[in-house]
Amino acid sequence: MLTYDRLDTLTPDELQSLQPDAADGVGTLTTEFNWYYAVVLPKAQADLLQKRDSLEVYFPELSADKLTLSVYRLETVGEEAILILKCKRMDPMFLTAREQDIDIVCGSYSGLKVPSQALRQQEGEWGVFVLDGNVAAFKPVTWNYSTDSYFLVPCAQSSKEGLFRYDRVIVQGRDLADNKVIR
Repeated sequence: MLTYDRLDTLTPDELQSLQPDAADGVGTLTTEFNWYYAVVLPKAQADLLQKRDSLEVYFPELSADKLTLSVYRLETVGEEAILILKCKRMDPMFLTAREQDIDIVCGSYSGLKVPSQALRQQEGEWGVFVLDGNVAAFKPVTWNYSTDSYFLVPCAQSSKEGLFRYDRVIVQGRDLADNKVIR
């Protein structure tokens, strides 16, 4: 039902109307070393993917590994869009999968997860207090992502340069000050 020659003209309505048939089935399309994945998206989601040559995706029901697929076609039709992805990496689990959900990764952040209640402001600078032996030390931090409960702070190469992986962050405390002995 889904053939290679339809990839360039397939519309969101046509893709949604394809129904697996016991005899034919809507299957993964495999040609040579390439396979394709077609999905209908709302226009707002498709707009976020414009100007991307490739996307990182997860097939949560098949594997926890990320897979990079190139964007073969992304076309908006009204309030919907058709996204067709192409991949050269073949794995037997993809060959047998017929209809699968995917998670598209639009961005990711990494860093040290610091509880939001640990963040303090000292002399107009944001940072955290860490325990150095039995003394509190203030370390200025910047964050690249935050939620209500935590901040992601880039990891420094050493404890002298900023917040380091093995620093013991003081999450709660009153009257904390730089070089103050903590009991």
